Amino acid sequence: MKKKVILTTLTWITFVPPIFATELSLRPRFNTGFQFYEYNQEAFSFSANGASNSTSGIQFSDFVPFVSGGLTLFVDRFFVDAFVQYSFEGQDNSRIVNNNRIPAIEGFPASSINTSVNVNPTFDRLEYSFSLGYAITDQFVVYAGYKNANTQLHTALSKGRISSVSDNGSPNPLLNGTLTGNLDLEYEYDGAFIGSTYSFNIEQGFLQGALTTNIAIAFMNGTVDVEYNNIRIRNELGFTLNVNEALTDTIYNQPKLEGDTVGVSAGLSWNGLTAIDGLTYLIGVNGYHYAFDGSNNSPDFSETVVRVDFGVAYTF
Repeated sequence: MKKKVILTTLTWITFVPPIFATELSLRPRFNTGFQFYEYNQEAFSFSANGASNSTSGIQFSDFVPFVSGGLTLFVDRFFVDAFVQYSFEGQDNSRIVNNNRIPAIEGFPASSINTSVNVNPTFDRLEYSFSLGYAITDQFVVYAGYKNANTQLHTALSKGRISSVSDNGSPNPLLNGTLTGNLDLEYEYDGAFIGSTYSFNIEQGFLQGALTTNIAIAFMNGTVDVEYNNIRIRNELGFTLNVNEALTDTIYNQPKLEGDTVGVSAGLSWNGLTAIDGLTYLIGVNGYHYAFDGSNNSPDFSETVVRVDFGVAYTF
């Protein structure tokens, strides 16, 4: 005999499948699907080692598949949940422009330097969360918890151009030519969230389950670390210059960015019963937009996620 669905998901943060009318139960689950993911960082100016620098924004996005899993312990109307999700590699194309005014440094005269490079970044993402919840009624649930997410981006710089003019107005042949190298970006945030779900039980023919709405508020602190390395210039004098760490740090490597946000997520899901006692399936869609307000002279940066889930769970 099928058990009655009492409540369901926490969608965007963690999929907590239906609680059943038992005093104690343990529920593993597995989800897969795809999501639209976008990161956006505004253009900004910064200073490093006496240089004045400005850089264009960084933006990348893609539709990427993911897998996730979790474990929920139900004790009467209380539950404790752990969740982890890995998003597979995404890819995008963009161009980054930097304008710099540097003082004399290690044999290079004081100069204005402009660079422009193509980037074809690949990126992946890992997130996890822990939450506690309580079923106020058979349909209405409240919960709170902690979430951490980390995005890693790697790319080679291609079709790069560098031009330089010394303070006396003459071109600097050492720093004029083509440019190659690598760029690594790490974006991470964590913080607390609170939310609620409301379920509508449906028993119409083959439809046996619950339609659940979800809304949550997150209080997140984020950091962004951008690092250029292995910069090489094929200059007008006909030889390749390996740009040392000091000059790379001066004209490229921005300080670590920091910001915070209060973000809202929302979702809708269907949790269906099956002919196998204790086995349920899920189809859901959810999304959020985190817009981080930059602090300590950091630019604003943001993350947007729209996710479609397919999953199964079994209650022991």
